[in-house]
Amino acid sequence: MGKIRILKEAEPATPPLGRTWLYTDESDNHLKTKNDSGAVVDLTATAAYDDTAVIAAIDNNAAGILGNAYTIDNLAKTVANLSTAQCQIHQDSATTVTTTPQVLTFTTDIGSTDDSIFSIDAAANTFTFHKDASYNFSSTITFESATPTARTIYFDLINTAEDSIIATESVVMDTANGSTEVGAMITLLTLGRNGMPSAPLTMQVQVRASGTGYSIPEFHSILASSTAYGAAIDKVTNTLTATGAASTAYAVNLVDVSTNSVITLPTAVGNDGQMVRVKRIDSTASTVTIDTLNSETIDGVLSTTLAPNGSINFIANGFNWFTV
Repeated sequence: MGKIRILKEAEPATPPLGRTWLYTDESDNHLKTKNDSGAVVDLTATAAYDDTAVIAAIDNNAAGILGNAYTIDNLAKTVANLSTAQCQIHQDSATTVTTTPQVLTFTTDIGSTDDSIFSIDAAANTFTFHKDASYNFSSTITFESATPTARTIYFDLINTAEDSIIATESVVMDTANGSTEVGAMITLLTLGRNGMPSAPLTMQVQVRASGTGYSIPEFHSILASSTAYGAAIDKVTNTLTATGAASTAYAVNLVDVSTNSVITLPTAVGNDGQMVRVKRIDSTASTVTIDTLNSETIDGVLSTTLAPNGSINFIANGFNWFTV
């Protein structure tokens, strides 16, 4: 048989609309309820005790606990979605550069931790980005030459489909000793923005220089996505100047109104884990109400208000909305 433990406490604050608190009053050890209008009922008093009331209060609190559980679960999903996928690659042995440009061969130390974001094909010496996102390509590479020759050597990331250079870094090899080391080279790629091609995109690493006759004794790289799933980087702001609808398609829904307005959230159904950010940028005395569709709730109520210059983040659990 299950049991519920109710701890003693002082009379709590009035709960939100639609909620009822059930508690043991530490002042007299009586079991009591407090509803959203602030009314307190002493269930221990003989005349007031009612199994139905106790069960209703427990059910009400259970609904609140369930709502909080959904919020925690979806926050966990959001954090997971923002975590990075990564891999590590290196070359097996020193490479002598015989052509220019020359594609670097590599072996996978640690494969991609999420092939849906990017994948590695060591046999073809390629890696493929599957999501528009930001990627860090951090490399350590060493160039050596037996015969001192002054030249600039380029380290390129190549779009294999078009044989075009996506990003490049360079180092000048001097004539003093003919050996140059390049360390901690970091290239940030943001696919799908600022003129960069969109995913899916297959790439290779190549080196090129004026002439050959040099070698690469060491090459190590770590590839990581800094914005998994491209969730935030492709979204822009949306400005609402009157009653209208907020959307998950934008990074932030800005509200700039001069009259009382209603901003409606999209349905939570089918949007499990999706966030809607609403920021008010006006300072007028107008009332801005955040409403829902199909009698869905926001933290258990049908609507809420947004203060001048205020902001609220909403997250859906597939049924209703919650503030975070």
